Amino acid sequence: MRVRGQPRARDGDRAQQPVEVGPHPGGHVDACGVESPLQLVAVIVFGLGEGLHLSVDMALAAAVLPNPDESAKDMGVLNIGNALPQSLVPIAAPALLATGGGRNYGALFLFGAIAAVLGALAVQYIRSVR
Repeated sequence: MRVRGQPRARDGDRAQQPVEVGPHPGGHVDACGVESPLQLVAVIVFGLGEGLHLSVDMALAAAVLPNPDESAKDMGVLNIGNALPQSLVPIAAPALLATGGGRNYGALFLFGAIAAVLGALAVQYIRSVR
């Protein structure tokens, strides 16, 4: 059986050593894609924190819906607000990266910072939740 990244052995040749394939040559990457125990702890802590944040965020959003009879529609609008930027950024990112000769991550991060500031400014115009 040939493992991906392992060269084929020809008849009469000695068995060849497998070629290491991965993001860090010489490093060990386990099934989860992490390289060290500290990285695994960071992934677990981030996942726990993200789960706690999202659950509290959704509970708060459900608590402030204006009309309980139209809660499905309102939660759909909330979902569009969360999912639409994730759909549009992959469209805009290649154009931003291509400016200035390509691989222009400064432009991409500047665009992200401007979008964050504009979002923070827009939030201050919310008068109340009910």
